[in-house]
Amino acid sequence: MFLSWMGRFGDANLLKGDLIADYWSSVSPWFYSGIFRLAWLTGIEPVMFVKIMPAMLYPPMAFFAYRLLRSFRFEPIIAFIATAFMLHILIRGDLVTSGTPRALWPIFTLVVVDGLSRKRIWQTAVGQLLLAGSYPQMALVTSGMIGLSTFTPWHSHWIDFSRRRITIIVIAAVATLVGIFPFATGTNEFSPTMTLAEARQIPTFQTGGRGQIFNEDGSINFVCSPRTGIFFDKCDDLGDPKIIWLTVWYFSGPVLLFLALFNRRSSARARSALPLLLVTSSFAFAAVAALTMFKLHIPSRYMSFFSLLPYLSTLPLVLGWISQSLLADCFEELAAVKGFNDCGFRGHSGRRHLFGRRCEIEVQHS
Repeated sequence: MFLSWMGRFGDANLLKGDLIADYWSSVSPWFYSGIFRLAWLTGIEPVMFVKIMPAMLYPPMAFFAYRLLRSFRFEPIIAFIATAFMLHILIRGDLVTSGTPRALWPIFTLVVVDGLSRKRIWQTAVGQLLLAGSYPQMALVTSGMIGLSTFTPWHSHWIDFSRRRITIIVIAAVATLVGIFPFATGTNEFSPTMTLAEARQIPTFQTGGRGQIFNEDGSINFVCSPRTGIFFDKCDDLGDPKIIWLTVWYFSGPVLLFLALFNRRSSARARSALPLLLVTSSFAFAAVAALTMFKLHIPSRYMSFFSLLPYLSTLPLVLGWISQSLLADCFEELAAVKGFNDCGFRGHSGRRHLFGRRCEIEVQHS
């Protein structure tokens, strides 16, 4: 689909007047089409480049996912395992291998969130620019998250007006506007966007259609639907018991990481507000998209990151609890051994490593 018009890189008159080629050319984001043009200039045809692009994306995805988890204060081994799970899901699925613009949003979203977590001004801004140039709906979501990052109720001042925070927000906002500018100002012969009433008359949006949006009774499922649902196609309807599990799997991690910020007794505990802020921004934009159906595309475009969210929040928290449980067993066993007391006496020091944490054993010299 998106490749159908790229033969025009070498011949501008190719497929002239072809509505399908014209349409996909008009909806191809500027950064997405730009990297294919750059590949073509180096002698790599679009059909070949789309095959090697996933191999180019997976390593930086792993790098920034690991960095992000470490910025949340997860132990190195936990960050590694969670990143491996995330890559496994991406490789098994068709997101990155699709060769469409949606293949790019995972890497640039990770870049943005990691930059914001570490308060890196230019990393956040460049990530926003490239995300807006490849998947503008997700760029709107991350822009909302960046704006919400000023909300810090775990501090004495609920709003962060520090110079660095304001600088990140301003520069990221400029980057987002620059990235979206070509979409907002470009002329499109396929405008205007269809209305909800018009969509009800199109077979592909009906039950059984490729782009199904409407149920048999004409209603729209905003919970279990590939196009409009929170959980995409992972559940069947509102009565599906899997919804309870999916709710816990998707959203418990972000909530717990946020609540951990209020626990000042344990500074080493994993914590971050960003996953919950990302969820909040996603729901806000998805709601607007649902209310203005098709004018801002479809709601699921703004909730795409939910598929990766558990591997950056819920799963590493579970792994952390398993790690702590194993450590507790370690201490109990050591305390039961003659000559040991709470893993230590004064004197010579030995060390035992477990899940990235250190169990120090001090043996008393007689």
